Amino acid sequence: MTKRADTSSGDRYDLRVDATQLRAPETRDDGTMVFETVIATAGETLDYPWGRETVGEEALSDPAYLDAHEGLSLLIDKHPKGDRVDGGNTKGVRRIGSVLSARWDATSRAAIARIAVHDPKDQRLVKKMRAVSEGYATATREGRQVKRLPNHLVITGTPRAASARLRADAKESVLDPKELLAKLEAQAGELALAKAEAATLKLRADTAEADLERVKTEHVTELAAAETRADTRAVEIASDLVALRTRADALGVTLADDLKTAAEVRSALAVALGCDAETAKDGTRADVWIDASESMRKRGDDGDDGARARRGIANNDIPTYSI
Repeated sequence: MTKRADTSSGDRYDLRVDATQLRAPETRDDGTMVFETVIATAGETLDYPWGRETVGEEALSDPAYLDAHEGLSLLIDKHPKGDRVDGGNTKGVRRIGSVLSARWDATSRAAIARIAVHDPKDQRLVKKMRAVSEGYATATREGRQVKRLPNHLVITGTPRAASARLRADAKESVLDPKELLAKLEAQAGELALAKAEAATLKLRADTAEADLERVKTEHVTELAAAETRADTRAVEIASDLVALRTRADALGVTLADDLKTAAEVRSALAVALGCDAETAKDGTRADVWIDASESMRKRGDDGDDGARARRGIANNDIPTYSI
């Protein structure tokens, strides 16, 4: 399996690299700049999705591992898809140079590579990013890397190995372990904060989604209730119309077919029964007038309570009476 080292973990490392072990950058006649960089240091612990591994000295000091670096591709910013560079194919990432060689430094217990960068723009990026990540295959024993087979190097700003830094110019001391640890711990703190914020945002999103579902349910319930009320009212209106026209037929009144509402039918029936048109616009007075007219029709005279009710309505009064 290919292992990558392209993000910082913020864990504590056993750093034993001294900046004086890295040679200062040099510029060749053709403009190519050669940098030295630490690949990894023996004793460092690296966190991967599948677990934590410790870099073994036997893996980094192995001559076969060191010799295998010669001619490897030097990429920038990210590893290729599939984590491997095969036959010079960088699979969507950019090649900015090559690895010239690698050596073991017994004093600092680190594997150090010499890399060549050709374009001046890329050289400036290398000085800014100042770190490397190696794409490699490894054999482990009880969480310890005992053998490594390199495939490529990537210039990055966030190495997984804390010591995987290069020397950007002749004056700087770039591999101060305390400085590296402080930076990585700060990055780890920022990552933890970002994760906490992401969790909070997810909780808010879940809550909002639950609220939305609740509102949808309430809306559906309210809509169903409103539809039921509307249906009930429609039935009542239809029943009122039928009842009023039935009463009109019983009273011998023929109403126009274009009357659509109960109010229109009620008013027209009251007018047909002798009520003043303006008075008939009042639904209550129109109902009383129709009731009184039915009473008079049943009793056959003009002297009963129905007649008095009609006279009261005509006088803008609605008397209490019994039919």
